[in-house]
Amino acid sequence: MREALREGFKRNYLGLAGDYQQLMKSKQAQERQYKIEFSDRYSQATIYHNLGLLAQALENYAEARVNLQTALEIYLEYQDDYWANVAREALAQLPD
Repeated sequence: MREALREGFKRNYLGLAGDYQQLMKSKQAQERQYKIEFSDRYSQATIYHNLGLLAQALENYAEARVNLQTALEIYLEYQDDYWANVAREALAQLPD
């Protein structure tokens, strides 16, 4: 389980590093600023989602619920239906 979480975090941050390199190649300051704001907020969803899954694995269901709900709200903010549904499914699996 820990190895899977570690691999998930690794892939996430390698992807963010690639996005950052591409962003820095942008020649327009306004475009760069927009992408930074979008990427920073959206990447928070991934972090909250992973923290929620980690808390769930550790059977800290209250913390898992808070983190997954926060991730869901950000996914909805960016109209990412796929990851919003993944977060909903994870929330539904939590015991009451």
